Amino acid sequence: MTFLPSLVIRHTSLFLKTYTNMSSQNLSSCKRGAGNGEKTFLQYNTIIMRIMGIDYGEKRIGIAISDPLGITAQGLPTIERTNIQADIQKILNILREKDVGEIVVGLPKHMNDTLGEKAQAVMTFVDLLKKHVTIPVNTVDERLSTVRAHKAMLEGDLSRKKRKDRVDMIAAQLILQGYLDRIRK
Repeated sequence: MTFLPSLVIRHTSLFLKTYTNMSSQNLSSCKRGAGNGEKTFLQYNTIIMRIMGIDYGEKRIGIAISDPLGITAQGLPTIERTNIQADIQKILNILREKDVGEIVVGLPKHMNDTLGEKAQAVMTFVDLLKKHVTIPVNTVDERLSTVRAHKAMLEGDLSRKKRKDRVDMIAAQLILQGYLDRIRK
């Protein structure tokens, strides 16, 4: 599978096709062209690519994916870290399976806008990921996303064990949802 190197979520391309002997019911949304009973139609082909959100951590990688319209973020099962190559392969499998056209990785900046050790680890991961994909890989400020994830789960009255199991997925959802909201404005 080849990934489109486009930064756009929804890419509309225009195709001109010429048909002969087309049934009349298929002509309702077409534009007739001139010439010997042939019809020329304008067909819009819309390719909708999903966006993947990643919360990269020391022990786990939280994964979220947008709906096809790029409105909401849904969590996917968390990847338990083993080694970097296996982790990348698991992500590549999800990219292929879900038709992902862009990746957004949370970058844990300090409150004073500087990058610490965790942010450097994320940047190393992003650089390696970029070597394996042809789609855009962007970073977004994820300050306090894990704190917000814990707060949301506490408000949802989840047990401590369920919170531990879901915190990375929910952090990835928050990162991706924030990105989706920004690009829609």
